Amino acid sequence: MDKRKEKRKKAKQKQLQRKCSTELF
Repeated sequence: MDKRKEKRKKAKQKQLQRKCSTELF
């Protein structure tokens, strides 16, 4: 519903994914 919250959530997810990928390689 809240677009701002959703955007923040997606950004956090992206950051998490990047962190995971950097830790993997």
